[in-house]
Amino acid sequence: MLRVSNVRKAFGPDESAYVALDGIDLHINEGEIVCLLGPSGCGKSTLLQVLSGLIPHSVEVPMKTEKLECPPSWGYVFQDPDSQFCMPFVDEEIAFVLENLAIPRKEMSSIIHKLLQQVGLKLNNVHTNIQSLSGGMKQRVILIISTILDPEFLIADEITSALDVSSQRFVA
Repeated sequence: MLRVSNVRKAFGPDESAYVALDGIDLHINEGEIVCLLGPSGCGKSTLLQVLSGLIPHSVEVPMKTEKLECPPSWGYVFQDPDSQFCMPFVDEEIAFVLENLAIPRKEMSSIIHKLLQQVGLKLNNVHTNIQSLSGGMKQRVILIISTILDPEFLIADEITSALDVSSQRFVA
C-alpha cells in the first residue's frame, strides 16, 4: 500500500544543511497501524509529509529517494488543527467537503449532525465559530474532514499532543 526506500531530505542550500531524513526505508501494508516515535526535530513530520506525497508533489522541495509509492487517496491530520481549516464555522467546514462530494444541500444538515455525533462532539449549535472550540474539539472536526472522503490511508501527526486525557482516549 505504501513504500519508500532510501529517502533523504535535507533542509538548507548546501552540505551544511540540516538532514531530516537519511536512508529511511518503510513499507506499510493495508490495515496496519504504525506509530513513529522519536524526539522533537528528528524528522517524523517530514517523513509523514513524504509518505503522503505532500513532499515533493504539493510542497516542492528537493528530496532524494529510490522508491516512493503513495496511496492515491489519503487523509492528513496536521499537528496544528488551525492550519487545516478554511471556513470559520464548524458546519461550513464540514459542508465544504460535502459539497465536493456533490451531496445535495438539503441532506447536509443531517449528515453534519451524524458526523459530529460519530466523533463525540456535542455542540449547542453546529454553526459555532471554530476558533471558540478547544483543541480537542478542533481535532475532532479535523478527523471528520480528513476521513469523510474515505481515504485509503490516514496520517495523523501528533494528533493527541494538545488534547486532554478524555480526548486522547477517544482519538486513540
